[in-house]
Amino acid sequence: MKKILLLLLFVPFAEGVIINEIMYNPSGNEFDFEYLELYGQGNLSGWMFEGIDLVFPENSSIDGHMVIANTLFDEGGGDFFDRYGFNASFEYKGSLHNDGETIILRDGKNKIVDIVTYDDLVEENHSLERIDIEKESYDLSNWAESVNGGTPGKENSVSMQNGCDWELALLMNSSIAADFKLQARRIKGKGKTNLSIALWIEDTFGNIIKKYMDIKAEAVTKKTSSSYRPSLGSGFGYIINANLTLDCEDSTDNNALSELIFIPEERVEGSSLEILGVSKAEYGKEIKVRLKVYKGNTSKYAVHIYAENGERISETSSLHFRDKYQSYSLTVPLLLEKCGEEDASVVVEGLGMETRKDISIEKKECEKTASQKFSFDIYEMPMRVRVDEPFEIKVYMDNYEGKIGVESYVYKGKTRYSEAKKTVFLNGGRIILLEHVVSEGKEGDYSVKVRVMREGYKTASEKIQKIFLEVPVVEEKVKIIERKIDVPLRECNEVIYESENSKELVPLFLLGLFVLAAFLSVLRK
Repeated sequence: MKKILLLLLFVPFAEGVIINEIMYNPSGNEFDFEYLELYGQGNLSGWMFEGIDLVFPENSSIDGHMVIANTLFDEGGGDFFDRYGFNASFEYKGSLHNDGETIILRDGKNKIVDIVTYDDLVEENHSLERIDIEKESYDLSNWAESVNGGTPGKENSVSMQNGCDWELALLMNSSIAADFKLQARRIKGKGKTNLSIALWIEDTFGNIIKKYMDIKAEAVTKKTSSSYRPSLGSGFGYIINANLTLDCEDSTDNNALSELIFIPEERVEGSSLEILGVSKAEYGKEIKVRLKVYKGNTSKYAVHIYAENGERISETSSLHFRDKYQSYSLTVPLLLEKCGEEDASVVVEGLGMETRKDISIEKKECEKTASQKFSFDIYEMPMRVRVDEPFEIKVYMDNYEGKIGVESYVYKGKTRYSEAKKTVFLNGGRIILLEHVVSEGKEGDYSVKVRVMREGYKTASEKIQKIFLEVPVVEEKVKIIERKIDVPLRECNEVIYESENSKELVPLFLLGLFVLAAFLSVLRK
């Protein structure tokens, strides 16, 4: 027997009245015990059916369940009440077809109120019952087979009126955010229920990193929601878990959830400069400036650090930051070169902004220090180099007189891969050329450090730049020549491997043959 309900048309309900149950194949004399049940409230005057013959008389009304029978009374005994213990309100003409048909309920203006198309779906003496009175007739999942004998005038045996079905839902803008809302919502059923939700968050290794107190709600009718904004580390994945417990009789298929989210690294568009600290300052000596630099979405890359007290009293250190959306923490040395006031400032400028920090300078050594204003910069160097290919680093020395030593080297970790040194005497500004070749190393990022040591100073000034080393792939080629050679009495294919050198000897061999032939010709004469 077929077990699929065939509900073809979508018709919105009107007047709150629905077709709720159909007994089309009762046991015994089915004409005596067939029935159709309506449910709802309202005036039925002038309403009618199609599929069975019935027009409701004037002043007819419904309030709850209404049963319409094929036969109200049977003169031979065993009438409708005797079978079902419930009196039918009206009697229709005709019969409900066992092999299926379409039943239409129309109102007094001939508008369709409800429509059901059924097939032979249930066992004998079982009715078709609507599961949820709030769901439409065309929903295939909203009809089921009743208990034996049906339930005329009573709540359907498959009804969701007393039972319930709830689900948990995680509401968030995307799967890469920490803000979310946890919602418990009713799918089927009526009435109020008490509920409890357990919520916790795990990392991708299954470790619980945050557990919330159970969410409890009383007398909930449709839904309840709670919002959360946990503080989770960026750059990692997390799993949000929740379980729902209810007082009503509920299916547990959708009472739990487990959803993976990812918290991305923060991508701040704007750049920032911050001076974290400055070591003890004294004229003629070096100070250490601790910086935090964040480069956002900007094409500017240079940052300059110096000290001033109305005029510059130190060298200027310049740093280049090429990569966007990167944060750097570093310490920059500065030499305080010129005597001056005790109050000064360290200035960091670049990436379209400036920040400064006030410092106090001890002057006890100021009179003994004979320093000059000095600065240098990496004037020009390539950003990418290849193994075994020479390249140049140009260093610009600004406004200095005296002997200096300049050293530059390419390094990664504690290993140097190329270095160059020069000692020069300056008399003003000058560009110093340092030549390099990296003969070995793995492809990747390296650093270039330039150190300048001035005569009479104990501390060298330094600048660092990033450089990328390319390692070319060497391919060896072997030329293979294939040709066919005729051999007496048989034929075969031979593959000959011929080097480029043998090909170059062919002209010399032919020339030798020519000289030999000429010599023999002279002897014969």
